[in-house]
Amino acid sequence: ENKVIDRGRVDIYLRVIGPDGFVMTSNQESMKVNGQDLQFTTKQVVDYNNTDTNVQVTWAKGTQFVKGKYSVEIYHSGVMIGKSTIDLK
Repeated sequence: ENKVIDRGRVDIYLRVIGPDGFVMTSNQESMKVNGQDLQFTTKQVVDYNNTDTNVQVTWAKGTQFVKGKYSVEIYHSGVMIGKSTIDLK
């Protein structure tokens, strides 16, 4: 829940960074974070109503994942709002 932002459509950006350190993406789109352009993996538009909102982002990579650590970062309005790592064995 976030009472600071206005209700309405918001863009949520997902960055998946592979074991090689590169952002996994099939496009050249970017977002602004601290004045810097960062590539993202996918973007989801969410209708936000100032209440806890479950958001499900679906992304099809298209090929198999390799073994290793993957970082997953979630951004809104140029600010990281979540981060996790996944270790595929």
